[in-house]
Amino acid sequence: ALDRWEAVKRSTKNQETFTQTLESVPKAFPALMRAQKVQKRAAKAGFDWSEMSGALEKVKEEADELLWATEKTAVEELGDLLFSVVNVSRFLGIDSELALQKATDKFTSRFAGVEALATQRGLDMKTASLAELDALWDEVKQRNSR
Repeated sequence: ALDRWEAVKRSTKNQETFTQTLESVPKAFPALMRAQKVQKRAAKAGFDWSEMSGALEKVKEEADELLWATEKTAVEELGDLLFSVVNVSRFLGIDSELALQKATDKFTSRFAGVEALATQRGLDMKTASLAELDALWDEVKQRNSR
């Protein structure tokens, strides 16, 4: 029944191929949302991992490729990595846009904690070593996890 419904939807939108369904996802959407919708439509065409482990392996593969990327290929390889991470979020049923927003908010909050600790301890963040700042980060993270 679902296959028939998808066929009817494609027909009413004059979409004869699965590629046309992917291409119809608006490019004006936020990138993470667009990637998730494109992947969902590709999955409906049967182009999908059977398990999340395949998607996670792809993330590792893309991360390795990014390590070896040249200045010329870095943008493409980073995009591939992000696209793969979105695929994992789709398997988990997590909105990747929301997940990234939450992670950014969490980072901002922890950063504020690091800055407050640095100020309390008389550390200048611009001249402090990364090891010092990372130690403050771990302290803030520990306090927030209680």
